[in-house]
Parts: sequence; structure tokens; C-alpha cells
Amino acid sequence: MKIRGGLAGSVALLLAACWIADCGSSSGPGGGQAAGSGGARAGSGGATGSGGGPSTGSGGSASGAGTGGAPAGGAGGAGRDASDGPGSVEAGGAGGAIMTLPGNGCAGGTCLNPNCTAMGAAQPIGTFAEIGFELRPPYIPSDVVIPTFDDVPDRLLTAADGDPFTNFGAGQWTKKMLQYFDANNMHVDFFINTDNFCDLSMNSDCVATLTSVLKNHNAANHTVHHTHMGGAQPYNADDIASSSCGFGAGDKILCDDEMKGVETLVDMLSGGGRPHLTRFRAPYGEPFQAGTPNLIPMQTLVARYAVNIGWQMDSEDSLCDNCKYTGVQIAGNVERAVGNAPGAGQWGVILMHGTYPWTYDAAKLLLDPQMGYFKIHNFRVGTVEDAVCWKYGKHSWEIVSQLTKQQRDPN
Repeated sequence: MKIRGGLAGSVALLLAACWIADCGSSSGPGGGQAAGSGGARAGSGGATGSGGGPSTGSGGSASGAGTGGAPAGGAGGAGRDASDGPGSVEAGGAGGAIMTLPGNGCAGGTCLNPNCTAMGAAQPIGTFAEIGFELRPPYIPSDVVIPTFDDVPDRLLTAADGDPFTNFGAGQWTKKMLQYFDANNMHVDFFINTDNFCDLSMNSDCVATLTSVLKNHNAANHTVHHTHMGGAQPYNADDIASSSCGFGAGDKILCDDEMKGVETLVDMLSGGGRPHLTRFRAPYGEPFQAGTPNLIPMQTLVARYAVNIGWQMDSEDSLCDNCKYTGVQIAGNVERAVGNAPGAGQWGVILMHGTYPWTYDAAKLLLDPQMGYFKIHNFRVGTVEDAVCWKYGKHSWEIVSQLTKQQRDPN
């Protein structure tokens, strides 16, 4: 695994300090979730991607195919055959602390499809599983919206960063969102990078923020550096997010390492409670949305780890590096997309980012449990795992187990 700066040792030290100080604790009754990935970074090119969330199930031991929890398995995607059964998972953190992680995709018990029932006939899985990118998806109820937040966490704003409205990726907007959601007993899907807007091997504040995501929310994989997955962009040591990962020994960045690295860190932070993240979103949506090169190799790789998560609606919160949006503008983009009543517009997964001040403001306007737009206009807020279950009639970890078995034994 290629992770900059001795990630394992650095994070172990940060994690020990964080647990001793209880800096990752957060309020709210839910349990934490595994991290998923997705979302895009508004970097050069500006295109965005959005993020998946964890799987549900309140946990138990990592043996047997249960009805919840993330699967246990070997590194690199091999052997993801066991999954946590019902009950809660208690993972030991550094210094002997315990992180309780009930559920994986249904944090706080607030999912809409806890029994993982298909909406109509379950769709065949084939060799690759995916939700997203189709408009008005028939497998998601027309009154359901699924907000997802990519690229988290971001770091503390410093004087050197200047205006936080033009220098995004700093300001602890992920942390502020978590505080708002936790205060209102809300549980949403976050897609995680481990070295993009914040290098978690160097920053204890970001470790604390990610720990809070794992405890109370649905986490998914969005790659380590937010690279172009299987694209053709040349390697740039000063901006790895603008580079492409590859599949061969001669490539500077390996796509497998980009996925595996997030799992490794989350496994460490959860004390083994989340060894795998079975929802994934590719940065920039590539190659799944844009039809960029290496689609088949990427499908094969992702199938070993996760269900790929796209989006039906883009909040357009990350279209411009130097724009200064407002929360009203971003919320308005979403409101126009969904319309003023279920079925009037679009529905399904919404791409947002957890690293912008305007998205923090927009999230409150849309999601407030009493006066938010979704509440007033009779939309239900679901999770990524809900959508996976509605489409396939199986949890994401069950799908990954099936796909990895098929890859090992195609006959």
C-alpha cells in the first residue's frame, strides 16, 4: 500500500491521543458507520462526484452472513465473505477505549428500508453493481431524497488560507455539519478521502472529525487522494488529486491502493469494527459517468470492494474553484431539481460536498427536521444503503461477497 508519510504509524499516534482526550466523541443516539467513498473534488476541471455510505445492520461478530454490518475479509478485496450479524459491534480503539458501531448504513436507526427489500423485482447483479446516474430511478420511491457529502474531512482554517469562501477545503465545515446533524439526531452519508483536503496522517483534528463520522453517520469510500480513477492525466507529485491512478506495477499511483488505503485507515480508527467499506464513489464520477478509459478494469476492481454509487442530482456546490456561492443558491439548485412535491421533479441521490461553507448553510435549509425544504414539501430522507437494497434486494456487503466469489471462481 502506498500512503504518504508513514500513515499507519502517524495515525496510530494521533488516534491514541484522540481517544485519550475523547476528541472524537459526538452526541446522538445512533451508532457509527463505516466509511464509503465518492464525491468529486472541485479542482482543475471542476467536475464533482458524490458519495456513498455504509451498510446497515447492527452488528455482532464478524462470522456468518448476517443481516447487517460490514463484511470481514482479506486486504485487497479478497475473501469478503463474512458479515456482521444483528447486534452491535464494539470495536476497541487505541488506549483500550471502545468505539460502539451499531449498524452500517442505517445510523441511528433512521434508514427507510431496514429489511433490505427490493422495490419490485430485484435487479440482477451481474459482474458489477451500481446505483446512480439514471434520472428518476424506478427502484427508488419518488418521495425519497438521499443527500451525500463527498471529500470529507477538511481541516482547520488558518490565516494563511485567506478567505474561506474562495479557499475551500479548510474551515472544518465537515465538523460543523456533524455538530448540526448530531444536535438534530440526523444521520447522513459521507464519502471519505484520507489525504485530500486534510492529510489524516498529520492532523489530529481531522482524525477526530472522521471518528465522529464513524460513530454517528454512514461512511463510504472516496479514495485516498481523490485521483482520477483509471484516467489518462499524468502524474503530478505536487497535486496527486489531478493525477490518474493505474493498474500496473509501473504506475506511480495504483487504483487498488487508492481504495485499500481508505479501508486501512477506517479499520484502524474503528479498532477493527469497520474492516471494509462496501459503498464507493469514484472522484469526478470517472470512469462510470464520463466514459473515460479503463471502464472494464475499474468495474472489476470496484466489484472487489464495493457497490459503486453515482447520483441523480448535482447540487453544483463545487463547479467553480473561485466562486463564492451562498447556501440559498445551492439549496435552490436542489429545490429546483426535486420540485415542490414528490414526483414533480427528480428524486434519489444528491451529490453535495462536506467541505464548503455554502454547503453547510444549504444542508440546514434543506434538511432541518422542522422547517427544512424536504420536510415542508413531504420528501423522506433516505440512505445510500436504502437505495442499494431497493434495487438489488441485498445489502452492499452481500453483493460484494457474491461478486468476489464470482471473480475467484467464474465457473
